[in-house]
Amino acid sequence: MDTRGIIAFILVLAGGLAFFISGKFVQPEPNGQYGAILDSQKLGGYAREVCVKALKDKLDGTLYSPTEVRSEGKETVLLIWQPTAQSDHRVECRYEQARGISGLRIDGKDLETRGIDIGGDPSNQGAGKQTESHWGHWK
Repeated sequence: MDTRGIIAFILVLAGGLAFFISGKFVQPEPNGQYGAILDSQKLGGYAREVCVKALKDKLDGTLYSPTEVRSEGKETVLLIWQPTAQSDHRVECRYEQARGISGLRIDGKDLETRGIDIGGDPSNQGAGKQTESHWGHWK
């Protein structure tokens, strides 16, 4: 092997080592705003799953994606389904992160939320299962 090849090999190794070491000393960017986006998206997904299960026995049709989603702070979301071809009811479901369903309304009539049993707790399926324990009903 000639000396040019050896020198080129050593330079490549030295460059890779320098790149690796410089990456160790660079401070990562704070990503607090990204975590909040993921949390609100996850909260909306859980709320939709829980509300659909809670309303399954109370409606003649199946609910799919809500027509409107309103965030009420960091821990509460309100899902609204307008009348469609699948269901001719206006449905509102308020979901709170630590409590589950805190309000349920069909065509302007409030329903009792304490007796709702949704089974199949989604908190057992995700990474947030340690923080969520009261899905769909109050304790």
